[in-house]
Amino acid sequence: MAHRKVTRNLSDIARSCSSNMSSWVHPMGVIEGSKVGDVPDEPRQWCAFEYADMMEQGLSAGLACSFVEVPQDEMRLCVERSPDRKEFLLTTPEGSRLLLARKNDNNESFSIYVTGDGEPPKALGPAFALVPNEKKDRWSLQAKTCDQCESRGKRVCGSRDLAYISHSIEEVGQGQICCLDMEIPDFVENHAKQGVWCSVCNGPDADQNVLELTTRRPKWNARRKTLCMDFYGRCNLASSKNIQLEMVNSPEKVRLLFGKVAANSFVLDFHKPLSIIQAFSAAVTTYVWK
Repeated sequence: MAHRKVTRNLSDIARSCSSNMSSWVHPMGVIEGSKVGDVPDEPRQWCAFEYADMMEQGLSAGLACSFVEVPQDEMRLCVERSPDRKEFLLTTPEGSRLLLARKNDNNESFSIYVTGDGEPPKALGPAFALVPNEKKDRWSLQAKTCDQCESRGKRVCGSRDLAYISHSIEEVGQGQICCLDMEIPDFVENHAKQGVWCSVCNGPDADQNVLELTTRRPKWNARRKTLCMDFYGRCNLASSKNIQLEMVNSPEKVRLLFGKVAANSFVLDFHKPLSIIQAFSAAVTTYVWK
């Protein structure tokens, strides 16, 4: 009975994105980081195994599907950076853990895990990969598996490209700024959801319809000899990593705001057309900026 109740709750989470951020990561009614099941003293009985059981039964579109979907309302989250800049933790303002980006030891790429309190579910592996080129000025964000392939029950499941990110340096007045440009899938089905960049789903030669975002440029204040831009009271420390993104063809609205509030703490505000994983990954790539 308890098993059926847990499975039913998890199925509800898999089929819809809740406005409660914590429920995107943890089953309803389960305390974050707690043991679950009928054998509470069994050390293997952790929340991650509920997700594995759900996927084995074909009830899930993938562990990370909720982080790929685009929220309808603005999201205000927090990013905590480790002092060595090898880990970035995405949390809610209340402190619930959502995603962990961990730099790989053998190269400059990041593995991104869906996580709760404590270590991420390594048994299931990272959900996303953030991979740079040699100069670290071009990045690709990829889901390890394609949730659309999984939901269709394909025997051969592809990987899903979620974003391409590029960096550049630009002169503004007498100053220089770090710029970020981003390409993400355009929307389909009357703008209901983002398109899927997957060679298995769409074929290797399918067109990739793209939405482009770019850094909002600050203004040069000649009297103060400094660059100026309004961050709407969301950050209070100067940093080369403080950025805002806008749509290339619709620059009137800020789509992403990333700003420093403490030595290793940042705010991350974003809304449509960005998903959680796309916004978080854009923020993580700025670690290379000095």
